[in-house]
Amino acid sequence: MQKIRVFLLFVLLARMCIPLHAQWTARSTSQSGGDTITELSGTSGRTARVISASSLTGAETALIGNCLDAVWALPGIQGREASVRMENNGFRFAVYPTSLSYKEQDFAPLLPSGLGFYYRSSLFYDVTLKVDNLMPKVSGAYVSPEGFLEHLESAVQAPALFMYDGSMAQRMERIEGALMALIAKSPPKTAVAPATVNAVINARNENPTITPAQTVAVLQKQGIKTTVKEVTAVFIVFFGF
Repeated sequence: MQKIRVFLLFVLLARMCIPLHAQWTARSTSQSGGDTITELSGTSGRTARVISASSLTGAETALIGNCLDAVWALPGIQGREASVRMENNGFRFAVYPTSLSYKEQDFAPLLPSGLGFYYRSSLFYDVTLKVDNLMPKVSGAYVSPEGFLEHLESAVQAPALFMYDGSMAQRMERIEGALMALIAKSPPKTAVAPATVNAVINARNENPTITPAQTVAVLQKQGIKTTVKEVTAVFIVFFGF
């Protein structure tokens, strides 16, 4: 039942980014170093600077606008500016909140590069925070505003758990074991090897839409033996999946 609810939310979000209303319009277009720079104007005085190889189509403008509106609809967010870069299979964008309040805390000062997202048939997030002297990173499918904000809060509360380094792989042994026990409903025989953790992270970074089952196949070609349950545990810890 939980998987069905998550799937329905994911479908609804994907539909939310389908161009339905042309609320965003191009107010100016220029050329710079072979790129086309389009300044978009949206609702509530919001703007977006889009870098692309050619002029935007009406459908592209509407799709970008709907994705931007989905992010600007986050509860507690304030701001007006965003930047977008078109890519062959979608686009990446960042919005720059002046405030982002959640559970009586403002995340905006912890976002040196804003809130990063990308669109590949559906919406995904890829956000780097600055918490004290650490720069934790959270990424995953944007299923719901609440889930996204909770993921940010987790990184703020425990930034060391979201650092992608070798020491992190070592510290994750206990957490991964607990997650696998929860998934398998039985104690795991061994913890996930650090080399496997790193390989899973690399595969996910190379293909943000890859599934745990597909990741297992990729790792097997590299001579790394793992299971869907192990990969799912790593996905949960690192990507909020």
